[in-house]
This record gives sequence, structure tokens and C-alpha cells, in this order.
Amino acid sequence: MQGGLIACAIFVLAYIYQFSQTRFLSIDEFQWGHATWLVADGQIPYLDFYEHHLPVGYSLHSLFYDASAGFEENTLRFRKIAFGYLVAALACLGWASWRSHRSGPEVWLTLAVVPSVGFGLMSSIDYRGDNWAAFTLLACLALVEAGQKTRSRSLALVAGALFVLAVGMTQKILLLGGATLALLWIGGLLADRPRARIRVGTFRIERPFSFAVGALAVGLILLSLGALFGLLGIAWQINVVQALQHENLYPGFNATQFAQPYWAETGPSSALLIAGALAYMTGGRRHFWSLPLLVASIGLVFVRAPFPYNFVLISWLVGICAVRAWCAGVRWLTLRSHRPGTWLQLLYGLPLLALPAQLGFISGTSTLDDQLRLLAQVERYSEPNDVVIDSAGSALFRPHRGYYWYHGRAHVQMFTPWFKGPLIDAMRSSGAPLWIRTVRFNLLPEEAAHYLLTHYVPLDGDLHVLGFRTRATGPAESRTGRIEIVRQGIYHVSVHPEPGQPPAPLTPLQLDGEMVTPGSMELDVGWHEITIPPNSPAFRFSYLAPNAFGKAQQDRPHTPLFEYRRSRRPPKRMAP
Repeated sequence: MQGGLIACAIFVLAYIYQFSQTRFLSIDEFQWGHATWLVADGQIPYLDFYEHHLPVGYSLHSLFYDASAGFEENTLRFRKIAFGYLVAALACLGWASWRSHRSGPEVWLTLAVVPSVGFGLMSSIDYRGDNWAAFTLLACLALVEAGQKTRSRSLALVAGALFVLAVGMTQKILLLGGATLALLWIGGLLADRPRARIRVGTFRIERPFSFAVGALAVGLILLSLGALFGLLGIAWQINVVQALQHENLYPGFNATQFAQPYWAETGPSSALLIAGALAYMTGGRRHFWSLPLLVASIGLVFVRAPFPYNFVLISWLVGICAVRAWCAGVRWLTLRSHRPGTWLQLLYGLPLLALPAQLGFISGTSTLDDQLRLLAQVERYSEPNDVVIDSAGSALFRPHRGYYWYHGRAHVQMFTPWFKGPLIDAMRSSGAPLWIRTVRFNLLPEEAAHYLLTHYVPLDGDLHVLGFRTRATGPAESRTGRIEIVRQGIYHVSVHPEPGQPPAPLTPLQLDGEMVTPGSMELDVGWHEITIPPNSPAFRFSYLAPNAFGKAQQDRPHTPLFEYRRSRRPPKRMAP
């Protein structure tokens, strides 16, 4: 039986790795990846670029960025980092399980079932701080549990250090796990005082002072680095003051729009896992993981963004508790059976029946092929120092100008004057050759949206290139206007018929009094007078040659998407 469990664990890990290398990149992953590259490029968070997340995770990961590699290789490497956190957390959980019960089947069942809970799995391989912090916290808790058997000071030191590192990746950990560690630490203090006659069971940290030393040491190192780079004041303003303001402005919504499709596909297996977790939690002070699950469940009530990535931690905790409850039940039956045999050992494999539905929920649901193709185009059509305008760091390894508005509606409300003026000035002065249109374009104030629509033309898919288009004129229609050029260079002029219209006879237009025909011409920065005579076809002026253009897909939501439903596409939105 144990051989089968080992095979299932290996299969699940291989399956999840493949999923991590093929799943559609969520919109926030572009932000985290871009921030990682900015640090690798020598920039300092908060001072050199705006970032509203704590910097420990993406700053450490900047060491893994390879400047000599291509966009695709580095993008998938970031996903490998996320997978590495998952494996490290599983290793700690498996080891803690072995230290607690010396049960090989329980260890392998943990590795197979825990990461397979579909609602957490759909986001657990994302390159984002919520996942890194969740897995670091789980590793911390696993070491705390193992330390109850070994009473090791070193384990307590490492666990304390891991907790502070998790908080340094996202402040949400204080909400979802901080109370757990606080209660466990107090339990450790009380457990050393037998006269208090307080039974804390497993709800304690052995060597609580060693845990505090590890946490304090790492905390002081991080604070010292922050003080050295002059980050403490601005980090407080952004990560605490502005974070609270952002939370108040964040538009709440019902999490059932994500949970309902999940339950519809995985109801029986999910009910089995939840029932196991609830059975485990009734075990009282001897069941260590019931406290983290309870605290995380309460903490989620206060999270205004019920996206699946916020459920990675609790999904894993449900899986851990369910596995522990099932294995405890099998051991109980074994001890009380007069003739224990192979059939009892086979019971360890029953939780594996939940895997097809849980893994099936994310199977074949998305691909990042289109996103990698877009990144390849950015790499092909821009120089390393070229600015690329986008909403979420979608260019990943190209400079942005001013502010990439990945924060969405709440931050646009917080900084409305900036979006209506300084952002436009920053985009104009950058002369960015490319713009990536995303779903968050619809959140921009009219002024910023108008600038982008009048200075860029669709290149391929959601990628736009610097340029402008003119409309065709009728027999008695002529127009005169001004066109702004923000980047000097060679522009390619081509006839561009309106969709569904036959090509019009070629009638040249005039730019600054000079006749313009299809071909190439050099344009200087500034405003240019354009005159469109009657019977003129539509023209396109672009920074890239016509052979670079593909099919602009304006009839679907724009990259990058964040996918949940079986349809794997959010509702269609009207372009402004």
C-alpha cells in the first residue's frame, strides 16, 4: 500500500509542476515579476518605484533573475520559484508528520492529498507574495509541531525566523496566522509553569524564548536594512497607512462566484475533506493543526478580496487536518482489531479517491501560450532600455514609466489627480514604443485613456505600437487637425481600410504641407498639421513596419486575465 501512496505523491507533484509551467499568468503575477526584475536591475522598492507590498519575497527572488536569458525562460523560472515554495512546505509538513506519528502512509498521503485541494491549487503555483508567505508560514508551523517532540532550540529559532520572513512577504500573514503563533507562544510559556496547572496540550511552542530570538533577529535585520536604505518611513506610509485606505475603498464582492463553480465540480470530494477537517478539530488540545485552521478561517472573514489566492493557506490546512483525521482513524481501527490485516492498510488509500475531482478542477483549464507570445513580441520590438506602458508590469523585463496601475479601482480612486495629469505627462515624455492593453485600462480616467487611444494603434492581440490612424473621407469631406508625435524616428505609412469596407482609391493626405503616400518618413517630436482631402482612404502611421502587424483581437477581454470559472474567461467588457 505504501508503494502506491508514494507513486501517487510523485504523480501529484509532477502534475502540479506541469500545471505551474502552463497555467495562465494572473494579472498580479506580472506585477510581482516586474517588481522582482526592478530589484534585479538595481532599483530600490518605494524609492525608485511604487510598490504596495512588503519587499522580502521579490527582493530575495531577484537573485534568480538571469539577465542573459530570454523573457520566456525568466518568466517560467519565476513559476519554478513558486513551485519550490510548495515543495519545501510539503517537505516540512511530511517531516513533522513523521516526527509526530512515525507513520509512513501518513507522510505520503500528506504529500499527495494536501496540495491537491483544487480551490487552493488553482492559485498555489502563482508567483505572488500571498503564496510564498502561506507556504513559509506552513513550514514555520510544521517546525513548531516537530519541535514538540525534539525540544530543539534550533528548530524554534528557525521557526521564529520563518514567521517574520512570511510577514515580510505580505502583511496578510499577521491576519491569517499571527494570532496562531501568538497563542502558541503563550502556550509555550504556560507549559513551562506546572504550578499554573494550565493544560495547553499541543497548542504551544517548545522553547518559546528561542522562537522569539529567531523572530527578533530576522526582524532586526530587516529593519536595519530598511533604515540603511531609508525605507522605513515610506514603507510605513504605503504598507500601513495607504493599505488601510485601500482596504476601505476596495469594492467588496461575493466569494460564491468562485466557490460555486468549484463546489459544483468537486462537491462530494470537497465534502469529504471538510468533514475530515471538522472531525480533526473536535479532537481538542491534542490536535495541533486545528488552531491554525480556526484562526485562518476567522481571518478570512475580514479579507475584502475573496480571490482564490487568499484561500491557498486555508485549503492546505483543510487538507492537512483531513489527512490527519483519516490516518488517526485507521490507526484507531488497527489498534482495536483482533486480526489486523492488509485490508486495514488499504484504508489509507481511500482519501486518494478525492484526487480525480480535485485535480480535474484545474486540468486543462488554461494556457499561457498567448501571454508568452505577447512577451516575445515585447522582447522583439523593444530595446532593453525602452519604456513599455502597461497596467500590471505586463512587460515584465522592460522599464515602465511613472506608475503601472496594477492596483485597480481602489488606487485609481486614491490617486485620481495623478492619473489625470502626471501619469499622462510621464507616458508622453517616455516616448514608449509599445502599450499593452489590459482589463484595467477600463478603470483609467478619460484623460489617460484618450491619450493611449490617440497615440497607439493595435499591433497584435493586446499589444499596441506608437502611431496613429486617420479615418477615410467621403467625396465632399475634408478634415484638418493636429497630430502629436512623442518619439522621433522613422514612421511607416500604410493604407488601412476600415473594417468591412473595400479599399478606397489612393488619395494622398498632407502632413505639414507635404504630400504623404505609403512608405516611410521621419517625424520629429511635437505637433504636426495634417490635412485629409476628400476621397482619402484611411491611413496608419506606425513606429513599426506593416509586416510586424498581426490580428488585433478587440472582441475579447484583454490580457492579462485572472481566470476562475470553467469558461476560463471573465464576462466580456465594453472597450471605451
